[in-house]
Amino acid sequence: MKPKNILLRDINNFYNPKSIKSNLKKLEEGKILIKEKYVKKMIIPIVVKGNVYGHLFTWAINTQLGGFDLAIIESAATIIVLEVIEKISIKEIEIRYRSEFLEDLISIDEKRKKKALERAHFFNLNKDNIYVAKLMSFKFKLREGNQEEEYFLDYVEKNISKIISTIESTVKFVGLKGVVTSKMNEIQILLGFQNESTADKQLEDFNNILNKKISEKFENIEFKISVGRQSKGLSNVNKSFSDALKTIRIAILIINRNIVNFDELGIFEILCQDFLNDELEDFYNSTLKLLVDYDEKRSTELVKTLEAYFRHSGNLRKIPDALYTHYNTILYRINRIKDITGMDLDDENNRLDLEIALKTKDLIIK
Repeated sequence: MKPKNILLRDINNFYNPKSIKSNLKKLEEGKILIKEKYVKKMIIPIVVKGNVYGHLFTWAINTQLGGFDLAIIESAATIIVLEVIEKISIKEIEIRYRSEFLEDLISIDEKRKKKALERAHFFNLNKDNIYVAKLMSFKFKLREGNQEEEYFLDYVEKNISKIISTIESTVKFVGLKGVVTSKMNEIQILLGFQNESTADKQLEDFNNILNKKISEKFENIEFKISVGRQSKGLSNVNKSFSDALKTIRIAILIINRNIVNFDELGIFEILCQDFLNDELEDFYNSTLKLLVDYDEKRSTELVKTLEAYFRHSGNLRKIPDALYTHYNTILYRINRIKDITGMDLDDENNRLDLEIALKTKDLIIK
């Protein structure tokens, strides 16, 4: 293998996701075998604001690495750090400006909204186009142990600008206009569509491409993206943002997909309304809570059986196979469900109440 390919392989191994070396903030020294000869190497991290943005790799193929070499490499690293700081500062200002624009645009204060609409042309946004709002949230922690949360937040902070750049490049690739910004560990996306007849197809293409890019580039991040409904006109995007906000909550709690559209929520479109929280809890307590409590105290599986009942449309012949349980056991559990809840699965109103209660359970307990 050529020396160049050996060095490239060495770099790839250094950035292996399973290794923690690339996250260390100190000089790394070692050796590498090239043409039956071990040569010394130095790796200096580019550290800005406590985050590692890259590394300088040096291998002593023909000469030895000494103190003078290290001084030169450290000077080069300092110059790169200054360049990164400048770019980060510019990017942070841009993101803050976009964030202020979106906050004004969806504000209930008419003066702020008017101010945003007057600035829309700076972002190449047409006031009469169709718009869709999206929210991207990072859901899971990355590592086990006491430092898991700290590591996750550090990882997100370090990569947030890269994720935004990936989203922006996807916006351009699909041929759309939009604004991408961030708030804490959440990313806000506003997409503009010129043609109503092609908006659905363009949105689908954007979702598929973005999902693939984020999944491949950021293997350590698990994410959810919620998609609001289309809004006609820039002045109405607050409706789409409201949809996206409701959807992200449901997506994080219940739906096992990276990208979820508001229109896919079904009955959750109703259940996720904030003003229904108290009523939902009361409804859950009066229908399903007794069954949940019974399972917890006696280590039974009545709720699991009830979920299987609805999943298989009440077909008592399919439920035993799904739960690897004898048919008579399923019949016994169905009767116990009736006894504990006071609700009969043969009654269509009782069935509806219990099915909705199961969906409500996910919203209340999780």
